[in-house]
Amino acid sequence: MSDINENFEPVPDDEPTKGPQVNGTGQQNNGQSHQGDAGGQREGWTEALIAERTFTIGPPFPKRRQLVYGNFAARKRVTVIGGTSGIGKTAMISALSADMASAGALTKTPCPEGPLNVISINTEDDTEEVDRSLNATCVGNDITKAHIGDRIVAIGRDKLLTAPMAVAGSERAPTLNTSFFKSLSDLIEKSGADVLIIDPIAGLTGAVEFTPGVMNLLLRAFIDMAIRQNIAIIVVAHTRKKQGISSNNDDAEDLSGGKTQQNAARCVIMARPITEKEATAFRLDKDEMRKLVRATVRKTNIGIEGATLWWEKKTTMLTDDDGEYEMNYVSPWSPPFVSENADTRIWPELKSRLQSDFIYGSLRSKTEPRLDKLIQEIADTAGLAMDAKKVAEAMIKSKWIEIEDHKPEGKKSPAKRAVVGSGDPDHQTQNQPDDEAADHGQEFTA
Repeated sequence: MSDINENFEPVPDDEPTKGPQVNGTGQQNNGQSHQGDAGGQREGWTEALIAERTFTIGPPFPKRRQLVYGNFAARKRVTVIGGTSGIGKTAMISALSADMASAGALTKTPCPEGPLNVISINTEDDTEEVDRSLNATCVGNDITKAHIGDRIVAIGRDKLLTAPMAVAGSERAPTLNTSFFKSLSDLIEKSGADVLIIDPIAGLTGAVEFTPGVMNLLLRAFIDMAIRQNIAIIVVAHTRKKQGISSNNDDAEDLSGGKTQQNAARCVIMARPITEKEATAFRLDKDEMRKLVRATVRKTNIGIEGATLWWEKKTTMLTDDDGEYEMNYVSPWSPPFVSENADTRIWPELKSRLQSDFIYGSLRSKTEPRLDKLIQEIADTAGLAMDAKKVAEAMIKSKWIEIEDHKPEGKKSPAKRAVVGSGDPDHQTQNQPDDEAADHGQEFTA
């Protein structure tokens, strides 16, 4: 597939096309003349369609949807990935291209058909920049030629300059350049592509303003192409400014063009920085937080809404004739396991402290050492992420810990003391048969 880049040549505008032609109103005429054909229908078309498509309940039932990349992309479907400027969408596209071409070597995302042939078209950057981004992705993530083979065709804007833009006309009367879509169809067919990526879709409009009407025209054309050529298509779009829209640009309606893209796409993935609330839950500092991007399915009819890919922004060094230079890329990232359960990993140290010290059991007490503060201290020392209050509550609920009234040394009044309870997991494990003890695991969910 590596020699396809140079073959992306325009088709003369006067050459007949097989694809749909679109007039100024956005209506398709399928390249056919309707003159002399009553009702605008070709002779015999209605009868044939009725005969072919009269519905019968199965079995046999239709085949399942052809997912090619997790819950994120399927044949005959268009997926839209949205995000703000600077979020790292192009770096994510490089990572997705390499991941699909290597059957999930980066993220372990299922690729039911195995390694995929990918055409990735960047409508803003030149081909050298696209190559730099892909190389940084592969070098930074230890992806080699053995992983991706010749399965990625990478095309920059300079390769599109010899072809007409996808949209012509004006904002009031936009039209599709059918020669552009025929050239693209030929490229897909000759390369055997499984996935087509357009990053971003707004770069195909040329001088025509990217209005909701223009967006609708383009998306409908790509939907037709996905169905006609049995491929998955992914288009990248920007989100609108934050004023007046949902926080963090995490709603499908935040896409430029609003509901036009949301309604047309079969899957919408929104990329955004992680929130302060998420950073707190994951116990990340501000520097760590700034490097992370969350890409979540916010609308879909091909998979599971809420499916998420997490990315971490990184840098790596590439080398040219003048020496080394730095490039950005992204790597898969996984949120740390944040325990909210009665956790055996901290129990030995916690149990020892409960037996030797007076630990205040009320989680609202202003006096220390307090149970949840002690749990947090032990977890920090062990490098474990957990919600200390919820862990304390779970341990009390499961009776690993019980709260009793005791008088602290030197105090006149009794206080709530946390002590080792009747549900001590060490005692439970000792009384289990060996095979049950082996299955006890590291956690106990109250």
